Amino acid sequence: MRAMAARVMAPLLFFSDSLSLGGAEEVLVNLVLQADRMRWQPRVAMPRYPAMRPVVARLLSAGVDVDEFPPSDGLPWSLRIQAFRSYLRRVRPALVYVNRPRLPDRSTAVVLAARLAGLPIVLHDHWTVPRDWAERDGAVRTGRDGASRRRALSGVRNLFTYRLPVAAARWIIFPAEATRRISITQFRYPRARTRVVPNGIDVDGVARAAADRTGARRALGLDPGVPVVLCAARLAREKGHHFLLHAIAEVARTIPGMQLLLAGDGSLRPELEAIAATLALGDRVAFLGWRDDVPRLMAACDLLVLPSLSECLPLVCLEAMAAGRPVVASAVGGIPEVVVEGVTGRLVAPGDTGGLAAAITDLLRDPDLARAMGQAGRARVAERFSLARMRDEIYALLER
Repeated sequence: MRAMAARVMAPLLFFSDSLSLGGAEEVLVNLVLQADRMRWQPRVAMPRYPAMRPVVARLLSAGVDVDEFPPSDGLPWSLRIQAFRSYLRRVRPALVYVNRPRLPDRSTAVVLAARLAGLPIVLHDHWTVPRDWAERDGAVRTGRDGASRRRALSGVRNLFTYRLPVAAARWIIFPAEATRRISITQFRYPRARTRVVPNGIDVDGVARAAADRTGARRALGLDPGVPVVLCAARLAREKGHHFLLHAIAEVARTIPGMQLLLAGDGSLRPELEAIAATLALGDRVAFLGWRDDVPRLMAACDLLVLPSLSECLPLVCLEAMAAGRPVVASAVGGIPEVVVEGVTGRLVAPGDTGGLAAAITDLLRDPDLARAMGQAGRARVAERFSLARMRDEIYALLER
């Protein structure tokens, strides 16, 4: 890409096949909006999904061209590839960047069309690491689970999902070393063409949004002195909310008046509301629904909890640290690469209700410790997980 670096306004196509809003989509938007317009002309292509309307509106308001396609589910692969080849001939990008929030996804046709067109391709893989994959990863690396590896690499579905896109890509970017390592050991990603670029956020912007604790609590109807725990995540089974609710029932027995705020929405909401009722949590738990002001919610809370069963490198942990809040989270995926046990927060085993309850209780009972962890987290995220650092590292790869 050295020749491209000398060009002005090189057309750069970003593709995303996201079905819902999350961290991977926020990373995509930030990368597009942070492009140097003296060097790059960013353009975004994505299927037309209702949940992605806020992303489209945000990009259009910033002057970014966005092309939406009808979802291609059910179409033969040949027709999908042909349609994207025609599109690529029309927009003539210099490079195709593919944001892959999960695997398997439907971006393979785009990758193959770009490869047939002779275009350089960069994959950005945000898929999450389930709690049992760390164990399987260790088995594969030591040669004890050859059958698991063969299953992972066999079949037409895995050929299209993993092997062909990876073979076509110039670079494959991972937000966390955990996902990079498993991709190499289990799915034979070529080590030399993989890079870890941690997710980044606007640290100062989050800190400013989280500064008004009194106003944030007033807006939520919370008393100034009430201990408040925040969990901001999709209401999906892999996020571990059911374990959190049982943990909060334990915490509530020893911390009078404490409150849990659940920011997020999803198909699991009725089930979680029923669990909260069964545990007699009553008004101790507030289901806030989907929110676009999570940093402001950070201002109202004393700590963030993320009890996920699978993760990559969650932005919400970075936002909590930027807001000066300690984090209690599952030791899964890339979370231990962000949260330092005993320094910026507490790590517990996925699904460990007792561990969650103990970690939350300890921090609510010791405000000085929580404050010190929050300050350490703020320093760590500013040093290692800034938006500027992520932008510079990724765009440097695009130009190589």
